[in-house]
Amino acid sequence: MIKHIVAWDYQAGLSDAEKQQRGEQAKEALEALPAAVPGLLSLTVSLTPLASSDRPIVLEAEFDSPEDLDVYAVHPAHVAAADIITAFTTGRVVLDYEV
Repeated sequence: MIKHIVAWDYQAGLSDAEKQQRGEQAKEALEALPAAVPGLLSLTVSLTPLASSDRPIVLEAEFDSPEDLDVYAVHPAHVAAADIITAFTTGRVVLDYEV
């Protein structure tokens, strides 16, 4: 099994209301992906990290194989959801590992 973790910061200048609205929009789009992308077993997005966290938005996904992660990376549904979140975030960090 492959774990895929991505974390982002909000772009500077966004109000709390904008962060909430845009975060929820991205969360909805991203969490719909398991129904659309073959090999994507699960995906969750957190917009409420603990105070000890370095990033306020975290995505955690699971795949059967590295090949499934490769399919996800270029799948049109993922690309569309990624466009939503990258429009208001910065400082993306990614961690992929096998368990």
